[in-house]
Amino acid sequence: MGEKRDAYVAEMKVKIDGWNHTLDKFQVKANRTTADVLAQSKIEIELLKSKRKEFDEKMSELQSSGETAWEDLKTGVDKSWQTLGDTLRAANSRFR
Repeated sequence: MGEKRDAYVAEMKVKIDGWNHTLDKFQVKANRTTADVLAQSKIEIELLKSKRKEFDEKMSELQSSGETAWEDLKTGVDKSWQTLGDTLRAANSRFR
């Protein structure tokens, strides 16, 4: 792997670790709520997990890409990361 790609992958791993921590905190909050809110929280958590899976798939594709292709794939990873963050922020704001 090239140095730029390695640095990018390391940066994204740090970001996803932070995201996972935030999701864990969200899930703890969701477990302390009323039944209606809990049901909505579970839907939100499944959506977040789905978005995280999409991100993981794009990261995996990027990591296994050739030296010239990874730059093109980076755009998809960045978009997936943005969607993941937007989804988490929206869910978090609904359950504060």
